[in-house]
Amino acid sequence: MFVDVIVPVSVPNTYTYGVPVELQEQMSVGLRVAVEFGKRKRYSAVVVNIHDRKPDVYNPKPVISILDEKPLITETQLSFWHWMSTYYMANIGDVLTAALPSALRLSSETEIELVMNNELDTKSLSNEEFLLFEALSQQSKISFDDARAILDMQNIYPVLQRLIEKQVITVRESLHKKYKPKLEAYIRLSPLHESEAALQTLLDTLERAPKQQEALLYYLSKTGSKAKWVQKTNFQKEMKVSAAMVKALLEKKVFEQEKREVDRLQSKEFNTLNAQLSPAQQAALDQIQSHFEESPVTLLHGITGSGKTHIYIKLIEEQIENGKQVLYLLPEIALTSQIIQRLQQHFGNEVGVYHSKFSDAERVEIWNKTLNGQYKIVVGARSAVFLPLKKLGLVVVDEEHDQSYKQYDPAPRYHGRDAAIWLAHANHAKVLLGSATPSFESYFNAEQGKYGLVNLNERFGESELPEIEVVNLTKQYIPGKTYNTFSKRLIDELRATVKANKQAILFRNRRGYSSIVQCKSCAHVIKCINCDVSLTYHKYRDHLECHYCGYNQKVPYRCPACENDALDKFGLGTQRVEEELNVFVPEAKFGRMDWDTTRNKHGHQKIIDKFERKQIDVLVGTQMVTKGLHFDDVRLVCVLSADSLLSYPDFRSGERALQLMEQVSGRAGRTKAAGLVLVQVRDESHPALNFLKKHDYIGYYQSVLSERWKYRYPPYYRQIRITLKHTDWKTCYQAALSLTKHLRAQSDQHIKGPSEPLVSRVKNMYLQEILVTMKKDGSVIQQTKQSIRNCIDEMKQQKGMSRVRVVVDVDPM
Repeated sequence: MFVDVIVPVSVPNTYTYGVPVELQEQMSVGLRVAVEFGKRKRYSAVVVNIHDRKPDVYNPKPVISILDEKPLITETQLSFWHWMSTYYMANIGDVLTAALPSALRLSSETEIELVMNNELDTKSLSNEEFLLFEALSQQSKISFDDARAILDMQNIYPVLQRLIEKQVITVRESLHKKYKPKLEAYIRLSPLHESEAALQTLLDTLERAPKQQEALLYYLSKTGSKAKWVQKTNFQKEMKVSAAMVKALLEKKVFEQEKREVDRLQSKEFNTLNAQLSPAQQAALDQIQSHFEESPVTLLHGITGSGKTHIYIKLIEEQIENGKQVLYLLPEIALTSQIIQRLQQHFGNEVGVYHSKFSDAERVEIWNKTLNGQYKIVVGARSAVFLPLKKLGLVVVDEEHDQSYKQYDPAPRYHGRDAAIWLAHANHAKVLLGSATPSFESYFNAEQGKYGLVNLNERFGESELPEIEVVNLTKQYIPGKTYNTFSKRLIDELRATVKANKQAILFRNRRGYSSIVQCKSCAHVIKCINCDVSLTYHKYRDHLECHYCGYNQKVPYRCPACENDALDKFGLGTQRVEEELNVFVPEAKFGRMDWDTTRNKHGHQKIIDKFERKQIDVLVGTQMVTKGLHFDDVRLVCVLSADSLLSYPDFRSGERALQLMEQVSGRAGRTKAAGLVLVQVRDESHPALNFLKKHDYIGYYQSVLSERWKYRYPPYYRQIRITLKHTDWKTCYQAALSLTKHLRAQSDQHIKGPSEPLVSRVKNMYLQEILVTMKKDGSVIQQTKQSIRNCIDEMKQQKGMSRVRVVVDVDPM
């Protein structure tokens, strides 16, 4: 018997291993098995095929062991992984790495062990050799990292080699399990004291230890004088007793203790609610159900505040009644907290949550609960598409237009929305795409009849869409000084909003304090040493940081170029907005939501809770504040610098800017009180602004379609972006020229490049880009992908090109 397995390493193919006779009966597709890959490394691989064909090219190694009692991955998931690998031109090993929680991806670690050698003369050992020998004499084995720490040196291989030659040590690879169940201590009254007489004797004995006697009496009052297990930590907390006292009772054999596996995801009690739909929502629901009879995918285009979530809940209820599971995708973790609360109010503990802020162990437990069918609804970011949903009936992709659904790095560079559609198709499930500003691709598919289309054009309740006012910053003047960051109109409206006990949201899509630190004398800009970008100043940590590679440094006192001490800070980040507006509106309580303030696990939730409780009057944030959040008292919304969104050099800049501005405007006036949106610009000429003022997103979509067709852009054409990276600019450029030449010779598709991207060096790697544009034809796209693979291989065979890194991004955003 042989098995084909996927190894969690960036390799393009599966590998074949032999199955020892004693493991053959247990072997099954979807199990994890321990295998040796490479010289000595061990990994947990996933079985994808069982057969009797020995490979011709190499001698298969044997499977070492089976790691699971039953399959951890379903066959539908394996098909999904293979599709993702093929479609997004990613190695299958990369797909496995993205799909499985890291705690389920076991890998080996090199360990050093002492060889028992009675004839060893320790005087023959050098100082470094003796240090390791002494350490191993006290413990059975140590890791490479331990050995480095003991010797306080990085290159320990010469020392290890000498010890191996002297037969003092041996090294081996062992497989370490990363996931461990969470164990909690439980205690109960010892069976020795269960009888009434024995219990009375025990209480008499404890008279000299009144605190211990009191603890025992409390236990008996809670358990009804029966030996019931209670959680040790809860007992200590309720009794306000120390761990030492409980330990003393255990030593006296008053209590006995055992460790039990507990759920890391603690369940809560919820009051289930019933969502009542408005007539418009009910009509939209009926249309969706009608479309589902003919088309598996439907687009719900509902304006902001129209109550799309209520419709989702009704559709989810139907699926649960039919015994199905639902996958609910959201673009950002920031959205999950509010949505989860609403779903849990309706469905209680049947809702599971999956995203990157969970620990590895928590993700494993969510994976197992989903596999076992304990979760009827799974809410998550794009990575939730990898969960083992066996009875998938419906996929809801909320805010389907959002860029956050696209995985940029590392591979596979998939789109969560498109992957979810394929997954639903494989499970014979339905897909509902929802957005107030649908992506041009999705709306085009709906217009062409590929998707069903449902429009919901009125807000829920009595609220109206907010008024949008474009404010020209060049015409604004604050008495006493010219101020070109905040308009007088904004300051006046902020003061009025706070005075009326209402709230405001300010959107600035740049975190940090200032984006540029520049010398006043020589105009030198302080840049990242690894990337071709300026360093961003973060005032609260008082350092400069690169948002591409993470490099940071202290703010220099003098200019590195001319040594002048006059350094200026330019650019407007969320930190600066928060600080400077405090000067103009000191009576307001400010809060900030960006990557810096939401790093920890519950960062988003804490800020949202504070805003809901009105502990924050003005919330300043990046695009996290634009998406799907519902707050009753938001009267004012401001886009602080729309020019940076509209003028970005990309054919999608108008579409994206309009999406962000329309989405953030939708946070205002969601109840009866009217809302106001201010959009600050310096150039009012961009056509998107006229459509924004009328809330006419579809009008803008129709106005740019002819331009998209003329220049061969989506939604009429498909694209693949190829990025080449190398530490030497000339090598990178020559490789890009060579690859472009090969592509033009092999393919008749439209090819642009090579050219340098906007940021031409990242992490000390120079970049060159090639853009391949194809007709929307399955066979043409497949042939083009094969040509790209062949051309990359041909380019890499050229002298000096083998180390050029090539990144292929299918359907780039």
